[in-house]
Amino acid sequence: MITPHPANERIKRAYFDWCRDGEGLSPVTINHAGRAIRAYELFTGHASFKTFSVKQATAFKAHLANVPSPATGKLLSVATRHATLALVQAFFRWLSRQPGYRQSVNMADANYLSLDRGEKAIAAHRREPPLAPSCVQIAQVLHGHPVANDLDKRDRAIIAFLLLTCARVDSIASLKLKHVDLVEDVVHFDAGEVRTKQHRTFSVWFFPVDPIARTIIAEWVHYLREVLGFTDDDPLFPATAQIVGDKLQFTNNGLSRTHWTTTNSIRKIVKKRLLAAGQTYFTPHLFRKTIARLGEERCQTPEQFKAWSQNMAHKQVLTTFFSYGEVPRARQAELIRNALAPSDDANAPAYRARMLRKLADDIEGGRHA
Repeated sequence: MITPHPANERIKRAYFDWCRDGEGLSPVTINHAGRAIRAYELFTGHASFKTFSVKQATAFKAHLANVPSPATGKLLSVATRHATLALVQAFFRWLSRQPGYRQSVNMADANYLSLDRGEKAIAAHRREPPLAPSCVQIAQVLHGHPVANDLDKRDRAIIAFLLLTCARVDSIASLKLKHVDLVEDVVHFDAGEVRTKQHRTFSVWFFPVDPIARTIIAEWVHYLREVLGFTDDDPLFPATAQIVGDKLQFTNNGLSRTHWTTTNSIRKIVKKRLLAAGQTYFTPHLFRKTIARLGEERCQTPEQFKAWSQNMAHKQVLTTFFSYGEVPRARQAELIRNALAPSDDANAPAYRARMLRKLADDIEGGRHA
């Protein structure tokens, strides 16, 4: 059995500390880097990083092209190989500047940890994005959701909250009761207490979706406070309490008063409840596409869409358009065919002109940001 190289372990720890404290990278990103570097070490038999060379780099690149995916059994995709090589490349470029490695690790050699231009283009190609659920589909899940116990009530409230706010699951897992204001129908994502993307603080007003979603959240908050005695600092969506059962196995035992530490449980809840309702499973993140598409349908002016975009916690409206507003192919074909007929809306040309000016302003603003 090949054991890890002690010096490699020490310098990796220094690299991960630098990624976290020097670059401000998230734990998830650092974990991805750790897995990529470990794949390289396994290939070299845990040889010292000081032996890094052009020959090693090109051999590792060729090796990845023949590695099967643990998930599918098929060869790793070009995108996966590109991402792995980029992470290993970044590590060796950093390593070439560190004392004790400057003489043995050449920064230029790290360039060989790159795919050719053709494969890079394939890796960068955007695939057809998965379809997002419609608001009607989600509302059907809410209307038919069972409420036999506390866990049912919580799970239904999670799906309602996703529809109302399109919040990210990491934020949902860390929200407290005090962050929801049912008088103003707004949720305050305080980065000091809530795990938000890029540690930003922002507020999200409930989106205008099926009223059942707002009703469910109001009933859920009332139930937590008045029936279960939860306070402001208790979790909005508490983790499941567990006890050791008769067979010495952990079993669910209602709600705890603690936050989830990861997002796995929420993802499993959404999957379980959607499938139980006869719907296709949609990842929680696809709810954001649902809301973005609703905004495209509802908003009549650039200002309205800008407000909608801000309510999704996007700094620029282009993020909403490019990341979440992509038109599915079937709808794309329909719109192109319909574009052959003149519009009956006299205001359509003026609206399009205003929207294009708004997009141009956002692009220019992004260049100077």
